[in-house]
Amino acid sequence: MQSHSKLKQRENLNTIQINFDPDFQPNLISDPLRINQIITNLVSNAIKFTKEGTITITVNQISLINDISTFKVEVKDTGIGIDKENFQHIFQKFSQAETKTYRQFGGTGLGLV
Repeated sequence: MQSHSKLKQRENLNTIQINFDPDFQPNLISDPLRINQIITNLVSNAIKFTKEGTITITVNQISLINDISTFKVEVKDTGIGIDKENFQHIFQKFSQAETKTYRQFGGTGLGLV
């Protein structure tokens, strides 16, 4: 069975590109469950709010000190976007940038609290 995100990606005719820093060293002290949850939420929302576009996931090594990696993950899309004045709201528990977006696309926000 295919995941909901994979089906939505096909339904919306999106292309997903993944750019991985070739120097990335995956030696981390982290909460892998939380990191997975955040990346999954960002990618799922990019898929949901992008139609016939491109979603780019980029992982970059920022530093490597004592064999511990600091890295950055970016998820960019060509979707509807979020107005700058609404950025502060997307990090609130169960909120979206605009109520009209909820009516059109459904959901409860990014869940990045």
